[in-house]
Amino acid sequence: MLNLNGWRKPNQLGNDFFYFYYIPTYNFIRPAGWQPTEAKKQSIFQQNCLNANGYMCANWFLEKGNKDYLKCKDLSYTGKSKCK
Repeated sequence: MLNLNGWRKPNQLGNDFFYFYYIPTYNFIRPAGWQPTEAKKQSIFQQNCLNANGYMCANWFLEKGNKDYLKCKDLSYTGKSKCK
């Protein structure tokens, strides 16, 4: 887990609180939402980040550099990546 602002609010998953996974077999860490293909990333992103639970948003945040998924729901890994 990574909490960007410590115990200060909002402490909301996908806003300032993100999950990462340690993969011991390969000895590396993956952000929640990482997938090997853009299609799989998009599927996970739509199901688990855009639906407002914030669970699989870490990969988007790292790759796209924004949290626009909090404001608009028509984002895509292969298309629109910002609200503006």
